[in-house]
Amino acid sequence: MRRLPILTSAVCAAVAATTASGQPIAETFPLKWNAQIGCTSYRTEPALVGTKVFVGSNGSHFNDFLMDSGNGVHVVSGMTGKVERTIAADAWGDVDVNGVLAVGDRVFFGNDNNEFLCYSAKDYRLIWRIPTSGDCEHVPTLVRRKGGDQIVVFATEAGEVRAVRPSDGSTVWVHYSEEFDGWKPGSTHFVYKVASAMTSGTTYFDPPHVQDLTGDGVVDLVYYGEGAAVCLSGATGEVLLRHPVGSYFHYQRPTVVNLPQGPVLLTRKHHQSLDKTTLHRTLLPSGKALAATLVEGYCALETYSAPRPDQSGVLVRTNKGPHRFDVAAGTTVPLPVAGSNKNYYSKCFMGARTATYRGREVLLQIVETAHGAEHGLLELLDAATLHHVASFDLPTRCESRPHLLDVDGDGALELLYGCANGVFYCHEIPAK
Repeated sequence: MRRLPILTSAVCAAVAATTASGQPIAETFPLKWNAQIGCTSYRTEPALVGTKVFVGSNGSHFNDFLMDSGNGVHVVSGMTGKVERTIAADAWGDVDVNGVLAVGDRVFFGNDNNEFLCYSAKDYRLIWRIPTSGDCEHVPTLVRRKGGDQIVVFATEAGEVRAVRPSDGSTVWVHYSEEFDGWKPGSTHFVYKVASAMTSGTTYFDPPHVQDLTGDGVVDLVYYGEGAAVCLSGATGEVLLRHPVGSYFHYQRPTVVNLPQGPVLLTRKHHQSLDKTTLHRTLLPSGKALAATLVEGYCALETYSAPRPDQSGVLVRTNKGPHRFDVAAGTTVPLPVAGSNKNYYSKCFMGARTATYRGREVLLQIVETAHGAEHGLLELLDAATLHHVASFDLPTRCESRPHLLDVDGDGALELLYGCANGVFYCHEIPAK
């Protein structure tokens, strides 16, 4: 399992305008528990079954082949933080895990050992295991088809997307990217497995955007692949659109915004000689282009955008400062830089849900490394304006999304994230 690569100023993932707050997070968000589980990443997605948190781990380090310690899936008590069990942690092979999906009393996940697995969330029994064409780097997707039946969709970095039945792992449909050159059923899996361990793919590396694009009542999937955004029918796996976007989207989830005209994919293209960036808007699934927007400087979109970008706008970071992009209007507005904050290059990961902080709705965003420090930050942004509200120091560097789950069943959400020290933290969110 690979970490997000270190990026130069020309291709960095985000330009963060923030600095260390000086206030440790636990002073405002009381620590509920922490658990030593090993390395996590920005693609780590925990699953909650009752009060049990199933969270994947990359073990003691990301790039391993045969042996590592601490990887697999840890089952953590949401009440106490005790690691009650570790599953799918075979002694041999690269069994790093990122995202976990819970469906009823079962959990589903892929690993770096070219496998996709289903376990019982009750007794931790392996129910089935199937081979894959490569590493599964993100959380699977649940799709409900017409008639009510469910399928689980996973993707590999080699370019395979497969929908399977939760009951037995049998295939419903499969898609292979145009660049696919990996294992397929009927070939000798071991040969491809050894070869894939020596290479690192980037096709379908990040989770898809999930939304019904065709109006058939079934969600569809938008992935970034090798130089293109690929829209797949959730019902059949058919390619609805393959839209060229360039090679710089390998480590980013697609940003799709709902407009009156329909869902719009937002992408960017940097013009190095002009030091300007064009923001492109493309209607899905037709591929029709809307008017583009030009901004000054190198621009990067958030790796994961706001939960409702049609309401909040999209946070655009440039080496000239942060902006709010109103996708409907096609305009950008500079955002104020709080206090003595400075522009610097760091990766930022926004959460999928909003929270309430001192009576206002906020977005939660983790900055991997604070300016001039060796620790990360939790940033709170106003959900309507994207203005900075507050920042809190995290224990150490943090390549993680902020996750909001009710881990103890009391009706209130807790904040969870993993840090570079291998510790998974759970904090209470203050009511006032």
